[in-house]
Amino acid sequence: KIIERQESQALSYFADLPLALQEDAKIVLAYLKRGGNLSLIPKRFLSDPQMTLASVKANGGNLSELTSAQKDSADFVRAAVSNSPYAFQFAGPQQKDDRETVLLALRSLKGPDKSLACSILAWASERMRDDEGIVKELSDTS
Repeated sequence: KIIERQESQALSYFADLPLALQEDAKIVLAYLKRGGNLSLIPKRFLSDPQMTLASVKANGGNLSELTSAQKDSADFVRAAVSNSPYAFQFAGPQQKDDRETVLLALRSLKGPDKSLACSILAWASERMRDDEGIVKELSDTS
């Protein structure tokens, strides 16, 4: 029960927690799984793939805080764009040139406003912008 209460507190105001709680891996993971900002956690957790993958699954924008290698990882980028297509802009060059990742970003768009589709195409590599299948998907989402 103490851990549950501490996790709940961490989600509400992580930066205001005592340093000892901010250093607790369970608290940090719970915070990240609920969309917490990577920039607020202790830097030592940024090298933990479990922590960073959990963070982008819940908050795609956290992709901007990851290493170049993680930004070029299909696992990290696809997890990020699945919940936030906007995160595609933070992908590394390899993922911006990956057909499946670009398609996933386009297919993850929700709601009537599909204007982000043009941005996704602009962020993609030139090779992807010239791909007929990508262009067709773009026209289908617009």
